[in-house]
Amino acid sequence: MHALRMVQRARHGAPRVALLFLMVAALPVLGCTVQMEGRRASGPGAGSAQEGLATATTDRSRTPATTPGGSATEGTSVSGASVTAGVTAAAGTPVVTSAGQAAAAAALPNGLNAVQVVSAARPSVVHISTSVIRQDQFRRAVPVLAGTGTGVIFDARGYILTNSHVIQDPERGGTARAIRVTLADDRSFDGSVIDDDPTNDLAIVKIDAPNLRPAKIGDSDRLQVGEPVVAIGHALALPGGPTVSTGVVSALGRSIQEPNGVTLPNLVQTDAAINPGNSGGPLLNAGAEVIGINTAGSAQAQGISFAVAINVARQAMESVVQTGRVVRPVLGVQVLGEVTPAIARANGLAAERGVAVSPTPGGPAARAGMREGDIIVAVEGQEVRTSPELLAGIRKRRPGETLRLRIARPGGAVEITATLAEQPT
Repeated sequence: MHALRMVQRARHGAPRVALLFLMVAALPVLGCTVQMEGRRASGPGAGSAQEGLATATTDRSRTPATTPGGSATEGTSVSGASVTAGVTAAAGTPVVTSAGQAAAAAALPNGLNAVQVVSAARPSVVHISTSVIRQDQFRRAVPVLAGTGTGVIFDARGYILTNSHVIQDPERGGTARAIRVTLADDRSFDGSVIDDDPTNDLAIVKIDAPNLRPAKIGDSDRLQVGEPVVAIGHALALPGGPTVSTGVVSALGRSIQEPNGVTLPNLVQTDAAINPGNSGGPLLNAGAEVIGINTAGSAQAQGISFAVAINVARQAMESVVQTGRVVRPVLGVQVLGEVTPAIARANGLAAERGVAVSPTPGGPAARAGMREGDIIVAVEGQEVRTSPELLAGIRKRRPGETLRLRIARPGGAVEITATLAEQPT
């Protein structure tokens, strides 16, 4: 159960909160796991936007034509370069194709060039394949390759960060029956799922293997639009090593909506090419630090791809390294709706922006004095306008720690302090 459980409407007896949706044309987005089953893709669904948040429907089964990055962002024209990197048997150094040599070798501002970034990060990038069980013509159960993706080692004890959709069973849902991880040196191991967080499209897989080289982890809060980045991943499951693409940070704090209705918050937008198979791979800065986990690329636009900001995964990564499992905090609220000025005026609400909630009986929020229909407008002094922003504020804390909440309610604003509990597993 997630720290925030999204609901379509309030419980019986709760104040009714009208939801006003601004309908816009959606940008079809595809997740970057290569599905091996040849199933026809369903058409992209319609996305929605609320108060200027770009949202798009995700179609994870489609395989698009490879599209190099090349969009201009923030008034700056920057072209992304896509090259394929292999590993030589002798030295283990990346091999860059001649088509991308000039762009990849060009010095990145305030850091290494692309070849140096790839050389530093390549040993930490892994290939992930999943299998499902099917019956052959003799009705025998046989494993069949279901999909492939990418991951990145973040701890030498075998912990790997990837996307949640990479390790899913595409037919029955839930995690795949079998997960196989292949390292940069071609060693291969069975993987087990330690944590699955579909809310943020993140998962942690563990392998038992010696001599692992973890990647350096950066700070996505320090990213700037226009900053150069390098994406590495096993695009299209091509043989010969991962594919490398370069680009810039095109935008920060993006949100996209998946077909199941889940909105992925706090994404890094880049023009570095991200294709099927790239999912779960690292997005790197000029210091060869992981600042994002590649998750989706646009099916109908050039130079628009997305990565989950690494700081979204930081709490789970630190928790699993310290305790061997992921421990998440929970506030104990149900979201009734996101408040906008139009909604506030129509319903006579106490705040023009914020998140209307209902406290779970006996939960941390209820014990702190939160009431039905309260509107959370700030967490630890930071303004909150959306459910993902509220969730992000909660997940910056650990169970047992306190969280200051500013609440708008009839009669005036109040501030309460809740002690977070541990999310049940």
